[in-house]
Amino acid sequence: MRTRAVALAALALSLAAAPHARASITVGTTPEEIAGLARVAEKRLDEWRFAEGRAGVADLVRLAPKAPETLYLEGYERFLEGDYGGAVQKLDATLGAGARDTLAANARELRTLASEARDAVKDHKEERFGHFLIRYPAVDGVLVPYAREALEAAYRALHEDL
Repeated sequence: MRTRAVALAALALSLAAAPHARASITVGTTPEEIAGLARVAEKRLDEWRFAEGRAGVADLVRLAPKAPETLYLEGYERFLEGDYGGAVQKLDATLGAGARDTLAANARELRTLASEARDAVKDHKEERFGHFLIRYPAVDGVLVPYAREALEAAYRALHEDL
């Protein structure tokens, strides 16, 4: 047990020390270790540190692709990317894989939100540009060029400030 604790501590330190680098996973895949990796990946996604969060999810997919935590985070990642149908599928798989307690409650709640979002935008048009994806009803298409200009200007201003 002490060896696992030391390995998890080393992993946590490597993640903290190199936040932009992908962690090199050398520990086993016990449920506790998977849960620890999942917490780190979810925290990164919650913080909108998407590259790091995606790397953490990719590690989980490689180590434990059928684990409820992995399936949940794949669903969460898809939700954040606007792939609501894909999110619903992964969250259904999470619940089917035996997610329990808080994970199951989170999966059910996010599944409901993803399902409602999917249904809300199903007839919308979609346009990707620069850093953004806009979904809009066809009647609002005339506003898209203005939205594009405003969003990109805001992105540039925030990027310069930060």
